[in-house]
Amino acid sequence: MSPRSAGNPVDLALADLASETVILARLASNGTVIAGSVQVISNGEEGLPSGTFPSGLSIAAIASAGDMDGDGVEDLAVGAQSDSTAGTSAGAVYMLYLNAANESDLVRSFTRLTRSTAGLDGVA
Repeated sequence: MSPRSAGNPVDLALADLASETVILARLASNGTVIAGSVQVISNGEEGLPSGTFPSGLSIAAIASAGDMDGDGVEDLAVGAQSDSTAGTSAGAVYMLYLNAANESDLVRSFTRLTRSTAGLDGVA
């Protein structure tokens, strides 16, 4: 993949529900995808460790979370309704902390948030 352009690496985020995959792209001012900007995040790709997304995970939503870690790059929230980490199909949100432009991997780190995550007690 070619290096990302300066600034935030994502303008468009899509999910492939069948393969636990997030697809990201940069958009030109006319709304078309910039050639060479498409990146795929899945287990073992773009810095996401193998096994991060459990097999059979159903991604329900993707949203910009703003700059959650203060590095100047917008991060992503990935909602997974079928995640069973905190109980059968209890769901989870995966916070994907993205690297700045031109880093070797798109995902720097991630956090899985479930109803059993400390500080989220009582959330159902």
